[in-house]
Amino acid sequence: NVVLEDNLIYDEVAKLGREYKVDTLRTVKMKAGMSHAIHYEYIRQPCVEHSFYSNGKKVTQGEVNKDAVQDNVMCADPTLPVATSMCLRPGSEQSTDGAVYCNYMGERMTYDSAIETCAANGLELGEPWLFRKPPFESGPCVAKGSFQDFRSWTNSTCQVKAKVSFDAGKVAIVHSPPPDHGGMTNVEPSVSEATLNFFQAPWKNGKFPSRNDCLSIASCYVHDDESCICAAEVAVNEVFASSVEISSVAHLKTALHIGAANPLSFDDGYFTDLGSCGIEGLTVYSTA
Repeated sequence: NVVLEDNLIYDEVAKLGREYKVDTLRTVKMKAGMSHAIHYEYIRQPCVEHSFYSNGKKVTQGEVNKDAVQDNVMCADPTLPVATSMCLRPGSEQSTDGAVYCNYMGERMTYDSAIETCAANGLELGEPWLFRKPPFESGPCVAKGSFQDFRSWTNSTCQVKAKVSFDAGKVAIVHSPPPDHGGMTNVEPSVSEATLNFFQAPWKNGKFPSRNDCLSIASCYVHDDESCICAAEVAVNEVFASSVEISSVAHLKTALHIGAANPLSFDDGYFTDLGSCGIEGLTVYSTA
């Protein structure tokens, strides 16, 4: 394995290269100063991703044929590089196919990057009426791949919901996308209303919603008389306003339960090292 201890320095000319613009990398080709090129695989570092998020977008998988029905649709966090582009001609009619464009085969990108990728090719991100395997036009980035190997962004919104069991207060994740152009909503089974992928959740004072509670909340409904499904609202709250509120690292861990990527893995200057702020074993970083 090769581990880069420092960020690579890109001058203004180098920043024009495609590798500087992409959200994700799969392999890196090193050539300069060597008689033969060497290819390295990029291994993504583990990172925390939120199961519940706001402003979700619908992603599709597989072909879309003449009935315009999509299979295994689900929501995705638009800030994460988890899907490909899905580009259509602006104002395209029902008979126009969707097409995938990319900087390299198998590229995954964020929602905003997908919009930019389509625009760079004179197209717009959208939800296709048709998306079929070659020899049909499906873009330059799917010729050798299986349509089941990737998901693609659409411009449709998608709501993430919470499913709470009445018997134990366990929680499951439900995705609620809008119908496709064929009038169907075929959600990925693992995040459909029928999902049984429950996990334990800590409820304040051990009290979780009852059937009567569910019926009394406008954004909730009872599912199969066994659980309550509610629209999820994500709140971001400040836990500590100042380092003087933190007494120790142990105190910090009791209040903060979500991890984050190593600040040193970001571009130079993105974070500022503020030191320990007088707390042994702690290093404080700021983006302000």
